[in-house]
Amino acid sequence: MWRYSVRPGDNLIALGKKHLINPEDWKQVQTLNHIKNPYRIPIGTVLSVPSELVKQSPASAEVILVSGDARVQQAGENFEPIKLGQKLSVGTKLVTKNNAKVVVKFADATETTIDSNSELILDAMSVYSSDLMVDTKLKLQQGQVKTNAKQEQPANLVTTAPAEAGFSGEVNDP
Repeated sequence: MWRYSVRPGDNLIALGKKHLINPEDWKQVQTLNHIKNPYRIPIGTVLSVPSELVKQSPASAEVILVSGDARVQQAGENFEPIKLGQKLSVGTKLVTKNNAKVVVKFADATETTIDSNSELILDAMSVYSSDLMVDTKLKLQQGQVKTNAKQEQPANLVTTAPAEAGFSGEVNDP
């Protein structure tokens, strides 16, 4: 679910044109949020909008630190050493060996540190409606990651073998 805070001058019709895949879906937003007049919404009202209605595009991530023996596997390719500044896409697998560390920066400026002897898959990375929301899902296959969210992003998700953890701060998984 995407949450949108109403600003001065906003109305549902304009919101539909700017942020929704189908501009006419503003009517669904109106019904869901019990809005009587689509042209008059109190400033500060937080609208709930189903994510599947919102315009989205793929996001990427970037390696901002590499230390030690760390490898990357982009979709359909062989493992190769990770390079500083390397762009990463959905489906990428990152593996760190003994005494290695990698830090990845995501579209919302969130940084995830992948500690030694870890394996992480970039499961999903999307930007919704011109950077108003970023959705990042990571699969931790083994090891440990630490995440520092730069802004409150309830859509961040780390999935580990036994559990899932949403975060807006730091996540440690031993």
